[in-house]
Amino acid sequence: MPLASPLLTDEQREAVRHGGGPALVIGGPGSGKTRTTVARYQHVVRELGLPPAGVVCTTPDRRAAERLRAYLATGESSAEVRPVETCQSLAERFLVEIRTARGEAADLHIVDGRRRQAVLRLLQIDWRHGDALDVLEVIRRRKAELLAPSDWLEILRRRDRSLSGGVAKRWFEACDVYFRYQEYLTAHALLDREDVLLQVVALLRQARSRSLWDRDLTHVIVDDAQHASLAELTFLQLLVGSSGVLWVAADDDQRLEEGAWQPTAHLREVLPALRCYRLTTGHRGATQVVEPALRLIRLNTHRTDKPLRPTRLHGKPPAVITFPDAVDEAAWVVQYLLDAHREGVAYRHLAVLARLPEPLTALHETLATAIPVDRIDVPDAWTHPIGAAYAAFVQIALDVDAGDAMTRVRLSPAARQRCRKAALEARGQPFAQIRIAARNHAAGGLEAGELTASLANELHLLEVVHGAARSFTDGTAFLQHVQERHQGPCGGEAGITLATFAGAAGREWPVVVIIAMEDGQVPYHRGGDLEAERRQLFLGLTRSRQVLNLSLARRRGGLARSPSSFFFDLGASVRRVQPDEGA
Repeated sequence: MPLASPLLTDEQREAVRHGGGPALVIGGPGSGKTRTTVARYQHVVRELGLPPAGVVCTTPDRRAAERLRAYLATGESSAEVRPVETCQSLAERFLVEIRTARGEAADLHIVDGRRRQAVLRLLQIDWRHGDALDVLEVIRRRKAELLAPSDWLEILRRRDRSLSGGVAKRWFEACDVYFRYQEYLTAHALLDREDVLLQVVALLRQARSRSLWDRDLTHVIVDDAQHASLAELTFLQLLVGSSGVLWVAADDDQRLEEGAWQPTAHLREVLPALRCYRLTTGHRGATQVVEPALRLIRLNTHRTDKPLRPTRLHGKPPAVITFPDAVDEAAWVVQYLLDAHREGVAYRHLAVLARLPEPLTALHETLATAIPVDRIDVPDAWTHPIGAAYAAFVQIALDVDAGDAMTRVRLSPAARQRCRKAALEARGQPFAQIRIAARNHAAGGLEAGELTASLANELHLLEVVHGAARSFTDGTAFLQHVQERHQGPCGGEAGITLATFAGAAGREWPVVVIIAMEDGQVPYHRGGDLEAERRQLFLGLTRSRQVLNLSLARRRGGLARSPSSFFFDLGASVRRVQPDEGA
């Protein structure tokens, strides 16, 4: 993308032409940060003539890396474009090369996901203040802040008097878990993802280790840096060194993490020579959509001072539709999507978003085979182990293709054996009894397993599957429904998008529907950080280019719900309509 391209504004060209020293590009949704990042890479490689091997293009987020990689590959030869890496993968590669140069074992034995929970079980740690994921999240954040157990303990001792007794006790217990967890990893030569960054930061601070890396980096280009942790930003700063150029694009208002940490403020503090460029022209959303989002985010105390002037002037204020029940809401959404498609809007230009995946999973079941669907961060109840085990249980109990049923269940051999044994005991019963037995078996498996923060979502998936089974009186018809869901509709046609706010980051659609706009969902009752929840909604609102609809239900999951408190912040910038008025 040459600098003379009409696709670049004057603000973007100035950021692309940046000379020496560190640079920070701040821009709101639709202001062209990624486009500017791509142009910057092409500028330093093509027009400045720097070798691609000396330029690293990175992002903290995997999806953003894939998107940036696709943009860079457009119109470029494969020899000219270096792969875009996440900060994590770049750190892992750096650590392997340093270990190899020092003659040490280069293999990284990384524990992640459930293996980290297994470590806590081996240590017989009983975290009384929550589940295993709670304390592991605490440890992850301390490592992201470059705090070893001893460093965190010292901070807690200094703050002890400012904390209430119960809070102080909880934090000291978490610190003790951190000590024991880290000692186990060290004793068994294991690392978790955050340990990799801690180690490379320590190595880069040693001149001798830094000299072992034979790469002559002149530029590090970072996109979506608002998602970066302190450890990641420190790693990138040390990686490029004082002689190279660190060029960063970010928007703290679109950050998804909790807390007051701001990557842009950190960069300004540690890099006195930082040159700041602001992108203030919004090319994506209509004024009527962008203005309420900006009104919402201005209420945050820790936010980026960033005006945004939309260029799309024609549109309607976001519509707010209230339904008596979540079932009515889902029926309206399906009809709205079908009507929009009949009016010429392609399915790929339609998106349904929510703060949490549970309402989207239920909506996906309502859509069934009528509309093609692409999902982001939204589990499919039928391909999830819970749904697969439920369907396999029914198949075995009905003695229908039992052998093939078990091969599709993504469970451990012991769990598959329990499923088979229980289903065989239910054989010969009416379908109504079989589906109840299937639900009890799946729920019992959850209770017998490790209870994690994902348990609520898994129970919801189980209720979605069981609810679908209740609508059938014949087991064969139910299994036919399951098969149709696996095959998918419309033969591969690009479908509507179902996504959480976090999953929708970096993407936009002409028409967006945000569902479940109720307190407890938006803001999420377990979120804890109201400013982080406001950023989440800001991200969801700004995914729309032209049409934005917000819906809520007075009852969801059998419980009464109240409208989101964020509606008071949006004020008169949204219009209330009735379902039959059309949005």
